Amino acid sequence: MRHWALPLAAASLALASVLAACSDTPVAKKAPVLPEDDFFVEEEPIVPSDPDTVNPNSFQAGERPAAPEPDDAGVSDASTATDARADGGAGVDASVPPSDGGATAYCAGPLVAGDLQITEFLVSSRSGSGDDGEWIELSSTRTCTLRVGGLVVESPRGTAFDRATLPADAEVAPLGKIVVVGTAAKATSYALPVASFPFAATDVLKNDGDRMTVRSGTTIVDQLDYPAFSNLTAGRSIAFPKNCPANVRSDWARWSLTFSTYAQGTQRGTPGRDNTDVTCY
Repeated sequence: MRHWALPLAAASLALASVLAACSDTPVAKKAPVLPEDDFFVEEEPIVPSDPDTVNPNSFQAGERPAAPEPDDAGVSDASTATDARADGGAGVDASVPPSDGGATAYCAGPLVAGDLQITEFLVSSRSGSGDDGEWIELSSTRTCTLRVGGLVVESPRGTAFDRATLPADAEVAPLGKIVVVGTAAKATSYALPVASFPFAATDVLKNDGDRMTVRSGTTIVDQLDYPAFSNLTAGRSIAFPKNCPANVRSDWARWSLTFSTYAQGTQRGTPGRDNTDVTCY
């Protein structure tokens, strides 16, 4: 090797060291995903409203009170009622027969998915175990009367279910509501304004997230999986606002903690009534 080549090589090494020192300081690496991993990854932020990345331990329910209603808010026009279920664009329910002087107009056919929707529920009516005041509100999307005898509302408990089965003569009025509550005694003490049916069980809805299923035979009429809300308080329900479009009901960021009171002011919620005390975003 020629003698002048050695200084050149040394200079090249020195230059490389200087360039490396001038480069940006590398970002500290995260801990390995698993102890045996030999690679590192950056953690992605949690997006609470994205069902694929829900952190069930830190989802905070919204609190959006509705604006005060105008003086004429109670006036309604029956001619504007439409069937909330997709029905080919018909302005009224296709299964409603012409009125014959007060006879009940029943919906034709068996219950199908979407006839009833879970629109409000109370996870905890009081602190501690043995809570028999939890409830689920079901809202009809039909402008005819639904026959709901035999309808099952259930929530899992281990490998079994807490289950309420509605009596054979149970009905839901057009665009009406019913409530399934822990016990019949609690329904009475709450003075619920609509027909209510008991689970005859306590602690039906789990505070750390649960599934609510409404079915008729093998037909799933409605089903919702709710997360563990970090800011629920005893005696306050969470509701899907009346002015939210039905197609966003699975987005828990659209739901809101309630503000209206019932049961002599001891509970917050609107069981059996439209969820107009909260608003969509």
